Amino acid sequence: PVAARLEVPLGAIARVPGLGEAVRATPVAMVDGPVHLPLWAPRIATCEVQQALGLPERPERASLGLASEVWLDPADLPALIADVRLENLRLSTGTQDVTTAGTVRLSAFARHVELEPVALLVAGTRFETTGEIVLRPGWQPADPMTALVTDLRLRADGEIPTELATPYLVGGVARGNLMLQARAAGPPDALRAAAHIEGPEVSLYWPTPYATRIEAPAVDLLYANGELAIENGHLRLNGGDVQLSGKRYADGFLELHTSFAGLAYRLDYGVAARLSGDLDFALDPTSRGLLAGRVVLERGLLDRDLDLEREVLPRFLAPVQTTGTGTHVLDTIDMDVS
Repeated sequence: PVAARLEVPLGAIARVPGLGEAVRATPVAMVDGPVHLPLWAPRIATCEVQQALGLPERPERASLGLASEVWLDPADLPALIADVRLENLRLSTGTQDVTTAGTVRLSAFARHVELEPVALLVAGTRFETTGEIVLRPGWQPADPMTALVTDLRLRADGEIPTELATPYLVGGVARGNLMLQARAAGPPDALRAAAHIEGPEVSLYWPTPYATRIEAPAVDLLYANGELAIENGHLRLNGGDVQLSGKRYADGFLELHTSFAGLAYRLDYGVAARLSGDLDFALDPTSRGLLAGRVVLERGLLDRDLDLEREVLPRFLAPVQTTGTGTHVLDTIDMDVS
């Protein structure tokens, strides 16, 4: 059930540009005051909303209780007064449940909107976040939404279980927690942000097509002037070391540099290989991407009997596979790797 009430004094409408003249011309007594909207919903579930709208079900689900009161002046919307409380918030990915430690509260007063500190709990971990935004005086719905906020400040700290990503790893399995520290401050058009992410106990594993294990990832992300810098990135890949850095520019151009050494892979026919090298990836949003660099096979070992008739010859005698009409993201990337 949902309960709501809307109180709209005529005096509030009389202050709206374009409507005030017509309202003030009516021969009625006008009561002044803000528009008042109280709303109460003890339980809202996304699965029920999707069913009511005829949308397909998804494994991700959310449920919560909502209680809010909002007072606003139609002539000065950023000056609203609001108190919004979310109770019993629960998010489910299909494998893990995320809950909150207490009430999630959002308040607005004097053109400031504040998210009080809230803690998210999942699988024994705790993730805390808080934030505040400042609204532009005199903003109207006809103005661009980007002009509504003049300043914002966000903070996030805690651990995130990588198991939450398992349903999206296409056959992969995730273990361990990522530790995140993030800060953001400034107006939207000059926002500056920094984040440090690391997971010394994290392990991501894909058994096919070639067994791949990523461990202990860490990276620093810096955002300023519309550009995102990737610094101090490193991880363990199949027992080897990988260093990563890069940048995404304001025009969308992306460049990444990776150097690696000691990567152990078991390839076709059971060949045990050890790889090292350097790769550079560039992606221009207006054209094709380019992957260039060198990969060195430091060592290759085949320690088993090889059946030429059943394993090798079919590779040369098999019919040529023709290209279909479908496209793949790799079709947009050129390669220059030696």
